[in-house]
Amino acid sequence: MKGKSAVTTIVAVNLMACWALAGIPEPSAVLHGTLTIDGQTMTSSDGVTVVARVDGVPDPVGSYHMGDNPAAQDNYVLRIRLENLADGSSQSDNAALVGQTVHVMLFQGAGPERPAADFEITGPGVVAYLDLSVSGGITWQRAVYFDETYPTVWTSGTVMRDLLADQGYEVLDADALKLWMDARIADTQPSVVVFSQDAAPDTVAETMSPDCTLRQYLDAGGKIVWYADIPLFYQGHADGTTTGWGVDGSIMVLGLNAAGGPWESETEVSITSEGLNWGLSRTWESVRPAAAGVLHVLARDGEGYPAAWVMHYVEGDTYRGFVRFYDRPGVPNGHDVRQLAVFGNQLAPPIGNDFDGDDDVDLQDYAVFNHCLSGPDAAPTPSWGGVTVQNCLDAFDSNEDADVDLADFVSVQDTFAGP
Repeated sequence: MKGKSAVTTIVAVNLMACWALAGIPEPSAVLHGTLTIDGQTMTSSDGVTVVARVDGVPDPVGSYHMGDNPAAQDNYVLRIRLENLADGSSQSDNAALVGQTVHVMLFQGAGPERPAADFEITGPGVVAYLDLSVSGGITWQRAVYFDETYPTVWTSGTVMRDLLADQGYEVLDADALKLWMDARIADTQPSVVVFSQDAAPDTVAETMSPDCTLRQYLDAGGKIVWYADIPLFYQGHADGTTTGWGVDGSIMVLGLNAAGGPWESETEVSITSEGLNWGLSRTWESVRPAAAGVLHVLARDGEGYPAAWVMHYVEGDTYRGFVRFYDRPGVPNGHDVRQLAVFGNQLAPPIGNDFDGDDDVDLQDYAVFNHCLSGPDAAPTPSWGGVTVQNCLDAFDSNEDADVDLADFVSVQDTFAGP
């Protein structure tokens, strides 16, 4: 009996020590209700997760994926973990305290969590009915840089300019880009500019330093999407000439070597889970990856180096900064460009057979399909400049049998919308 009592005492002491460190569990708070996103009521079959967060606590203090509890039907039921701290203890990484405010967020499987409501925990075991609704997302000021008097290196500026202009992006020449960036630095409104030419104009890349307008725009919360040649490798001038900055351009302006990985690997990239979250849907063959480092990697080349990545410049930011992808000559898919540009809002998934990403299947897509058509059990051999085998399969292999044949042509016919 004496030995048993000693063991019991030791266990009790150890349990008290654990409680002192992590707090004593309390009955959960429970929220339940309906979800509405952009005017649409969510059901148990929709891939939406309700997430509860508390300031200063790194992990969610509760989450519920729609449909997890069949009895809830088309409602969410969110249990919020609570604890009661002993004197001198510290809060757990995944529990809230009575009196704290919980931020309730909605996550749709892609994009960032969207704030839906705040809820103050008034006591342990509280149950509350709370309908959640989010709409609108971020109102972006969207622009595309294009100036026919300034140079481009690895890409055709007119292709992306026209596609984005059709989608409502403001077309800015080099002088207008300077005025626009200065205005965004002053008003800090959410904004994004896609560079359809890959030599940085001297109106915003005045000097190879973080004092230039382009970097000041990023520091103020702006967003840039850049593809094709190495960012800041060339400074462009109004007479069509360039000044070669080399990789020092990105080092001095952006604060990292944007092409520090092995060059000319020509290996197909693999999109990371974060890249899928940002909306990337098409792969490419990488030739100018960055070195491994403190980047949010969206895609890696065959050797694991970042071929697409994001560099944030505002503390706590998750959706702005400098976005680099498609690190090779040519023009990337337009849908992926727009996904990266307005990441933070939801876009519709890409349409099958829409090669150029302009949200329809028309004669432009049909022309590329003809170059990809290979027949049964044969890999495509595209002759269109810049179009790769993987591009063909990503866009037109509707039955995913690793070829582009007449079975896929039926799919093109079914989705064809006209010129």
